[in-house]
Amino acid sequence: VKPSVENDVVIKSRSSFCFPLKMDLQFQRMLGYVEIIEQSNPIIIMIEGAPETIGEINSLLEHNHETERPVILIARSFPEEISATLATNWLKGSLSVLPLVYGDELETINLAADICAVSKGELISAHFGDIIPAVILSPAKWGTVDKIEWTSKGLSVYKDADVNSHVNRLINRIKE
Repeated sequence: VKPSVENDVVIKSRSSFCFPLKMDLQFQRMLGYVEIIEQSNPIIIMIEGAPETIGEINSLLEHNHETERPVILIARSFPEEISATLATNWLKGSLSVLPLVYGDELETINLAADICAVSKGELISAHFGDIIPAVILSPAKWGTVDKIEWTSKGLSVYKDADVNSHVNRLINRIKE
């Protein structure tokens, strides 16, 4: 609550969801110390596993360069080639693709479903018959949010999203 010169009381609130995601280490080393990264209206792309080569995500990089719309790319890991390409182009200002990694800790066990529930995107997974180069530019797979903030504590995602059914499913699974 902040004092204001306005006569009417205005209350603004934002829904934020926090995920324990880390920046890819190679990408972070090349960027140097960064306290916070903020992106407005980014695309969220969640890959089960990891892309193997830069060729698998090249169409996404071209799309990002042309549209300049930020991309949050989440995967289990990134090969050095991909991390170096993303970091080099981030520093030049020609790409805005932020590679984040998820682990296998208890806090991240349901991460893909949680991010998809918030962003309304779909997981890119070989289990669904997805091939990364074929589906990475499919808007049906993309999640969207109003804003993200990445810090060393993780990723904060800002979006007014109704996640009640997702939460209820998780509660029912816990009870079972």
